[in-house]
Amino acid sequence: TPALVIPDFDALRPSVPPDLTSEAHPGADMVRSDAVPAAMFAYAKDPDDPQKRAATHLARVREHAVTCRDAPSSKDWAHTEVRDDFTAAEVALAKRCHGAHLETLAGDDVTPIASHYQLIHFDVPTSLREENHTLSITGLVANERTFSVSDLRSRERRSETVVLECAGQGRACMKRRFWTHVPWGVDAFGCARWTGCSLADVLREAGPLDEAAQVVFTGADKGVQGGEVQYFQRSLPLRDALNREVLLCYEMNGQPLPRAHGYPLRLIVPGWYGMASVKWLTNIEITRGDWWGYQMDAYTFADAPAHLDLSRVPVQQQQPRALMVPPGYPDFFTRTRVVAPGSLETLQGRAWGGYLGVAAVEVSTDGGHTWQRAELEAAPSALGSEGAEGTFFGWRRWTFEWSTPSDPGECVLACRAVDSRGHPQDPQDDADFNYYAFASTHPQCVYVRVDENIRVPGSRVDMDAEVRASKPSILTTVSLRTGDGSGEGESRARGNSGRVAVHSDPDGDRSSVDSDDCAREIAGAAASRAPFISASSADALYRVQGASSSTTRHDDDRGHPRSSNNPGGARGGSCSEDESDDDQTAARTRG
Repeated sequence: TPALVIPDFDALRPSVPPDLTSEAHPGADMVRSDAVPAAMFAYAKDPDDPQKRAATHLARVREHAVTCRDAPSSKDWAHTEVRDDFTAAEVALAKRCHGAHLETLAGDDVTPIASHYQLIHFDVPTSLREENHTLSITGLVANERTFSVSDLRSRERRSETVVLECAGQGRACMKRRFWTHVPWGVDAFGCARWTGCSLADVLREAGPLDEAAQVVFTGADKGVQGGEVQYFQRSLPLRDALNREVLLCYEMNGQPLPRAHGYPLRLIVPGWYGMASVKWLTNIEITRGDWWGYQMDAYTFADAPAHLDLSRVPVQQQQPRALMVPPGYPDFFTRTRVVAPGSLETLQGRAWGGYLGVAAVEVSTDGGHTWQRAELEAAPSALGSEGAEGTFFGWRRWTFEWSTPSDPGECVLACRAVDSRGHPQDPQDDADFNYYAFASTHPQCVYVRVDENIRVPGSRVDMDAEVRASKPSILTTVSLRTGDGSGEGESRARGNSGRVAVHSDPDGDRSSVDSDDCAREIAGAAASRAPFISASSADALYRVQGASSSTTRHDDDRGHPRSSNNPGGARGGSCSEDESDDDQTAARTRG
């Protein structure tokens, strides 16, 4: 694998006055007043280059993750223990905030605009027009400024190819998920060519004062999240905002910004998760570091609601990730892939790692038991400049030749990336937990059927077992044993019988089925067709594809959601995956 070439960012970055590169971290005032724990700003004390800061931050994230695994909050009403329980609200939000199409990973170096993921917290501001839109620079500056989009277009033009992904990417891979979110899988990504002008140049013209340490960005989208009325706002430490690669953008893939992607003006912060790249940008305020809005607490790795975890770590730079184009042909509903036996398939995909890049990609054809090295194209190394496109924050293509099994059956493919500092993606582990279910990098898994009939249009490929495995509750009927009070039950999977975990209802009149156990049970129930799905493959199908449950959610007497197949419990289950925190608990407990 070619060695990763990392540009010298400090050499490329324009020089700035000494007061703008002060070692004082942006949260100094807040830390002294104990408004925010010192750990939140520890990264800003590091005088090293952005790559070292990113590596230091990733180490802190992983250290904190260990403390989260046994957090009591993982069993509260806001988290699930099964993967097949979606709320109607999540489904509606998922349709509104769509993910990318994995097959586009095989195409050009940028994602088509229509296939690029979208997360829209509130409403798209439809009244904005480029001809009268302005951007104000206020706060601790020598010269407050107001720029029209035309003013910004007249400045030096720069382009960066950047992978954006939601901080909630991969939430569906986590068994204990925070469910008041957009239900993202591994599809919350997109790689686009963003064009605009340098944020650093605009800030320098305004002239930040000596005490300036933080830059607050405000979008035009307004709504309620966590019970708080707000415009969407995020901040960056001043030193990060002055990075040359941060852009004020008015074009995407050579076209005017689409309205849903931030028209007429948005921020792009390469190497950070998508929440940092504020859309519909209206105002930039320079502060001494004493601002801390809702969306800052909302994007944290925490073991409890953010204000209760004093060791919480902010969500910042991207972690390494590899994604695969699902091979073969899809089943419409389950997205099971079907390939012919004894064929040669070229597996391919893309990988990225933010500031730390990608040094290697590995592929497994046996569900993660063994791994082999993939071929990885040469690393991009350029930052954007006048007339030259930057590609460092894009992605790298990888390929792997796979000989499909000669016999019919099923298998699970997986891929994972390693960054330039040796950080791999997270291993598959049901014990993984952080309160808001952010930045899970469990390897992407692809469930594949091997069937000769895929070669001939009009032939039949039996998908009954896969359909049932994706929603186990619909093919089990549970009859409680009466009289013993044990809550133990017997499952009959439409012609096949087996044991399944059944939990008695506290009120004594209902039962709930552990859906993951049920998924494994269904694997055995699939023996009516040959070859049947193995238990591990059924679980992988269930884990990766996700499933809608027949469970209906109701509110208890305190207004907390509860599941109809666990009506007396405090836990509401639902599979969700998202990048932003629109969690009711964070807001409810915030004050």
